[in-house]
Parts: sequence; C-alpha cells; structure tokens
Amino acid sequence: MRFSIRGFSPKRMAYLLIFISALLLPFHSVADYRGDEYLSGVAFGLILAAFILGFYVPRKDKYRFMPSALGFVILVVHSLLQKL
Repeated sequence: MRFSIRGFSPKRMAYLLIFISALLLPFHSVADYRGDEYLSGVAFGLILAAFILGFYVPRKDKYRFMPSALGFVILVVHSLLQKL
C-alpha cells in the first residue's frame, strides 16, 4: 500500500508530527494544572499517529520507526515537565 498526502511520504509526515510535539514543550511553563495533562495527551496521540504511519513506510527502510522512537523521547520529556 502506498500512502502520500500531496507528495509527502508517510515518514516525512511522521517526522512533522513529532516536530509539532516538540514545539509544544515550551507551553508546559504557561499551562495550568489542567492543561498540562492535555499537552502530554496530545504528545501521546502524535506518537501513536507516527507509529501508525511507520507501517506505511516500505519494510526495506531500516529506520521506518525512528520518528516513533524520537517521539517517545519527547513524550518522556513532556511527562517530566508536568506539574505534580
């Protein structure tokens, strides 16, 4: 199965989603207690989307799940930045 949106490969789309998740990191300092949980939830959703897009990348690509791995690191950082 091939999948592309206006010329973007699934791997590029996954990297874009993870980049968006990384852009949300500075907002933890201005978010209230309720908003902090939602930022981590959004980060988890973007990782899940990147993981699903990884299945659309050809199996020959050795690093097809690399965006998901990078997204997991960003999710851990999101979790560490949450207020207790």
